[in-house]
Amino acid sequence: MMTQRYSNPQREERHAARAKRARFWAWPVRIALIGCIGAAIWQDPALSPKGHAILKDVAGRANEQLERSGLAKSYRTALDGASEGVPASQPDN
Repeated sequence: MMTQRYSNPQREERHAARAKRARFWAWPVRIALIGCIGAAIWQDPALSPKGHAILKDVAGRANEQLERSGLAKSYRTALDGASEGVPASQPDN
């Protein structure tokens, strides 16, 4: 003989709300975890030599793209000027 289960709407609602929160936080936590793993591999190549080589390649390509971009150059120039204590030029209104 089978025992019949009776559903409890409050319990089901709590369960659904908890599942919704878990799904909401899953992607940001995953991105943060991947970032932490990447940072660890970048700092200690012995953790994953192949992964470190891939990260170096990606960093080199990103640097090339930044060098080609005029916007990135002007941004870096402004940052360098601000870091040297030189006030950044302000547009006249």
